[in-house]
Amino acid sequence: MKLHLALLALFAASPLISPLAMAQQDPVDGGHAHHPDAELLIALTQDFFDALAEGDAERMAAIQLPGGHAYISGADGSTTVRPFSAMLEGIADQGGRFLERMFEPEVRIAGPVGMVWTSYDFHIDGELSHCGTDVFTYLRKDGAWRMVQATYSVETATCPERPAPE
Repeated sequence: MKLHLALLALFAASPLISPLAMAQQDPVDGGHAHHPDAELLIALTQDFFDALAEGDAERMAAIQLPGGHAYISGADGSTTVRPFSAMLEGIADQGGRFLERMFEPEVRIAGPVGMVWTSYDFHIDGELSHCGTDVFTYLRKDGAWRMVQATYSVETATCPERPAPE
C-alpha cells in the first residue's frame, strides 16, 4: 500500500508524466499564446470563416495546403472524412448564407506546427444549424502558415445559448 501511494505521489509530482499536471496546464497561457504567431493563426482561422461566408473557394484554398482533409464527427455518431478539394468544390454552389463563429479559441504552436482549438456555432441563412468544437492544424511552409487539417464535431442538441448573429 505504501509503495502504491509513493508511486502515485511520484507520478502526480512529475510534470512529464502526470495526467493531472497536463490537465492543469492552460494551453493558451502555457507559453504558446505569447508566441508571435498566435494571433496570426486566430486571424487566419477567422479569414477562413469569412471566406466560407462569402463563398470564396479561391480564398479558402489559399489558406489550405493541398492534400488536406476535414474529419467530421456527426451528431448521429458518424465519422466522415472529406478532402479539402471536395469541400472547396461545394463552396461555390452553397445553398444558403453560411456563418461560422468561433468562441474562446486556444492556440498551441511548436516550431512549424500550430493548432487552433475553438468552440463554434454555425448558422445557415441566419438560423442556428449546429455547434461543436473545431480543431484546425496548421504547418508553416515557406514562411507562411497553411491549414493542413480540420477536425470538428457537429452537435445539435447541446448548443449553448449565444448572442444572435448580427
